[in-house]
Amino acid sequence: MQSSTLYIGILGFFLIIILNILRVKGAMLYAIILIGVSSWFRHTSFTAFPDTPAGDAAYQYFSKVVDVHHFEKIVGALKFNLYSRDVWIALITLLFVDILDTTVSH
Repeated sequence: MQSSTLYIGILGFFLIIILNILRVKGAMLYAIILIGVSSWFRHTSFTAFPDTPAGDAAYQYFSKVVDVHHFEKIVGALKFNLYSRDVWIALITLLFVDILDTTVSH
């Protein structure tokens, strides 16, 4: 019982218990998110990214996934022509899917 990841897991378990006693809705989700985010910090004994070449590579990949992109880059990628045939095919397809979904009783 000398592993720090064991202790952080036990801490998460007790956090779930405390939040449940306080009747917090979503207690388990909050505890999982808190413990998960705390494992992202490097140079701790319970990090998900240790100071090894594999940990460095995993951290570099994780940094690209979690990166916050500027809004201008996202909006620029969404330019489309309203008179394009593909746009109308997509809209008509969504219309038929919506109509069939609402008319079929389950």
